Amino acid sequence: KLTGKVAIITGATSGIGKATALLFAEEGADLVITGRRAELGKAVEAEIRQKGVRCVFVEADHSQADDCSRVVDRTLAAYGRVDILFNNAGIVTRGTAEPTTDEVWNETLAVNVTAVWHMCRLGIPQMKRQGGGVIVNNGSDWSVVAGRDAFPYVMSKGAVGMMTKAMALDYARENLRVNAVC
Repeated sequence: KLTGKVAIITGATSGIGKATALLFAEEGADLVITGRRAELGKAVEAEIRQKGVRCVFVEADHSQADDCSRVVDRTLAAYGRVDILFNNAGIVTRGTAEPTTDEVWNETLAVNVTAVWHMCRLGIPQMKRQGGGVIVNNGSDWSVVAGRDAFPYVMSKGAVGMMTKAMALDYARENLRVNAVC
């Protein structure tokens, strides 16, 4: 189903990201996968290559704008295109509003919200040049319904939900499909 497509999957060294990367590989996509842990990333890269598709692991901390740029640049250098962007990298932070520190707030926003925006902002121009593409943002059920004792995380996933809706409206006429998995 994905033969001939190039996908970037952030946070693909474990969990949902790894499972998605393996499924995309089975469906024939060539991949760029990212994560903060190099040894896990290299292991997933090798596992994907055994499925007969190309894969490049890029060690990246998506809270850093330069790392986001490096991922997209590396993808274009390796494959010359980006068909699918799955913004999966994220962190779970707990607590109520009162004890949430500036550090936790800023890190949660940087990884869960700003990184999604950076990756989209970098990928969209290429997708437009190609005539279309797909962006999937990893939200949460807490993107639409609040939960207790996870204030920073809930807030960040609510932002991802609204960002996704806004981008879906802004880019639908340019053959870019933007959705969130919640």
